[in-house]
Amino acid sequence: DVTEKIVYVNQTLLKKHGIFRDFPTRYVGPAGTNVVVDFEVREVLRNGKPENFLVEDRYEGKSIRTGSAAVIIEPGIHTYTIRYHTDLQIGFLETYDMLRWNVTGNGWPLLIEQAQANVKLPAGVSIKDIATGGYTGAIGSQAKYFTATVDQNGVAHFTTTRPLQPREGFTLEISWPKGFTQEPPSSQKNS
Repeated sequence: DVTEKIVYVNQTLLKKHGIFRDFPTRYVGPAGTNVVVDFEVREVLRNGKPENFLVEDRYEGKSIRTGSAAVIIEPGIHTYTIRYHTDLQIGFLETYDMLRWNVTGNGWPLLIEQAQANVKLPAGVSIKDIATGGYTGAIGSQAKYFTATVDQNGVAHFTTTRPLQPREGFTLEISWPKGFTQEPPSSQKNS
């Protein structure tokens, strides 16, 4: 279950009706197999109030279109909250479990001033056994313009350290020892 908050600054007088948010739901898994994950939007809010939205199929996943053709978003700061559920996101590798998460998507035609993500791991994982990583930039980039820390409650905090240019994104990686996450049957793993 994921909750995203997107602070969007509408600086234009053009008739904007909302934002788009793209999510990869089809990709190649660690073993080279094609993986398709479930994706269900539970709620979209704009400035704390319910917002119309439509989920559309895209080549590599889904796209959420917020707003309505009948409503123009006034210039200013708007906070969009998107709550959704997805599955098959954890990699169950031989000696550890891992989450690789595209925090922002790479389809934004706008500058992203900063991206932050918090990942709460299962109870009992020792802080010293948590490894973090990731990358920033265009698809295929190995740049590492971010910081990652883990607090005493086992929550990992990731923050970009420079703006992301249009079509750049931020992907985090976090791994922890086996035994803390219940593995699905082999037929349902993202292998």
